[in-house]
Amino acid sequence: MRYRIEVRASAERALKKLDRKYQRHVYEKMLELGEEPRGHKCEKLAEVEHGYRKVVWPYRILYTIDDEQKIVDVYLIAHRKEAYR
Repeated sequence: MRYRIEVRASAERALKKLDRKYQRHVYEKMLELGEEPRGHKCEKLAEVEHGYRKVVWPYRILYTIDDEQKIVDVYLIAHRKEAYR
């Protein structure tokens, strides 16, 4: 079943600030979360309840999954050096 993707304003601003060569790739990977939120290169975050990360080298997409309402909430898009601060 398909999940609805919700992108927080801060994550959307971060996506717009990326270099164009990364921007499209990160956007496409973010859309894939609607089909398979726990798919390839997705890892559970220990610090965040229901939190996951997707690696899109060198960036990270951090998000939570609500299985009851079928929502993926993207709350952060950041370079790997800054994603976990």
